[in-house]
Amino acid sequence: MDQIKQVRVRPGKVNSVVLIVMGSIFLIFGTFLTGIGLAENSDPSFQTVLWLFRLIWWAACLFMIVYGLLTLFRKKPPAMLELDVEDGAALGDFEGRLRKLQALRRDNLISQQEYDQKRAEIMNEKW
Repeated sequence: MDQIKQVRVRPGKVNSVVLIVMGSIFLIFGTFLTGIGLAENSDPSFQTVLWLFRLIWWAACLFMIVYGLLTLFRKKPPAMLELDVEDGAALGDFEGRLRKLQALRRDNLISQQEYDQKRAEIMNEKW
């Protein structure tokens, strides 16, 4: 039976620096562009929507910057992605698995019937 392992994918140092730089650039330009929009249009409903957009934009940019800093300076940064993968030994190392099975049988740790059954399972897997 295949074993499932959980693998966590963490960003590297370069990814963290890029995230911090991009978040900072987005923060500056977003603030500048929404400032122009607020200065050029005095309609209260437009200004309310633009301020709401500006706050959401700032929150997203600050999240990028803070996440980049966390991944850059923490010894074990937070994971970006978690994957469930099958154990590498179960995925295709047929020769190694057959040799291990043969050694178990040779050392009388498993019966001939168990050996035959497990060998048949391994041989029936996709090569």
